[in-house]
Amino acid sequence: MLLGLTKALDKQVLFYNLQDDNQVDKSICRITNFYYKKKLKILIIGEDKSQIDTLNDLLWTFEQISFLPHSFESEYESTPIVLCMIDNLQSILNKYKFDVLFNLSRNKINLDTVARYFIEIVTSVEKQKLNARDKYAYYKENKIKVTYEKV
Repeated sequence: MLLGLTKALDKQVLFYNLQDDNQVDKSICRITNFYYKKKLKILIIGEDKSQIDTLNDLLWTFEQISFLPHSFESEYESTPIVLCMIDNLQSILNKYKFDVLFNLSRNKINLDTVARYFIEIVTSVEKQKLNARDKYAYYKENKIKVTYEKV
């Protein structure tokens, strides 16, 4: 079960704690699919090209009978899901609006960004867990509603 979306217009952060480290990529696809089915425009922010390429492959093959339509930042207008490396984030946000920012990078995202939902992932990897705690504190300090769910 994935968290429902609130009807409030305030920004909110959704932390998904992934229980199975062997299924992180598939869990990311499932979470993306949840928001895609809500007809929301999604920007997935990766740390580097390797992570984006892996996610690109998975989104095409996520389910046996379907795929999640997506593109890279240069092809933004053709799909509801866009993949972007953190280094290119500001340029795409200057041009386009998204409902959901799915942050797979280690960086904190500027809260002035127009998006309504910020998604963060938590795994059992200690370094990543510490980074997620830091992000959690950042959002709380900025008075952003934070929700947390185990997946």
